[in-house]
Amino acid sequence: MPVRSTLDHMTSRDQLYARSGRALEICQLLEKEIGTALLALDALMTKSHLQPNADNYLRLRDAIEKQTLGQSLKQMRERLKLQEDLEEVLQDALLARNTLAHHFFARHGLKVLEADGRSGMLQDLNELITALQHGYDLAGNVARALVEAVYAEAKNAV
Repeated sequence: MPVRSTLDHMTSRDQLYARSGRALEICQLLEKEIGTALLALDALMTKSHLQPNADNYLRLRDAIEKQTLGQSLKQMRERLKLQEDLEEVLQDALLARNTLAHHFFARHGLKVLEADGRSGMLQDLNELITALQHGYDLAGNVARALVEAVYAEAKNAV
């Protein structure tokens, strides 16, 4: 059996940056799912899907896209009654997103320059990704259910 070098277990800066990019991708996907859920909620509340208006839709979509994730989650909470454990998943995802976007590299400082520091950063990053992924999965399920409700209402109205 070949002897493994300690270098095999070290995280390069490129690997760390690639993983950070994956985390940011999940952040954006999470935000899109929350936006989809808000659009579907609005349709269900206003019945706008029964008399579509492209200008109104585009204005609402643009307004949602300009909101912060925190604002969007607050708006969703006001319209949906989520169980406490589901609410916690979304709050954890919001915290992970904010940590990644505003604090991750600053918090770790010069650790990025050393292999052991990067390994610790990668561990921290993987924990953030886990929280983001759970939030994304939940938001996707909520958005999918709401969109299906919109389709069902529109189909029944025909």
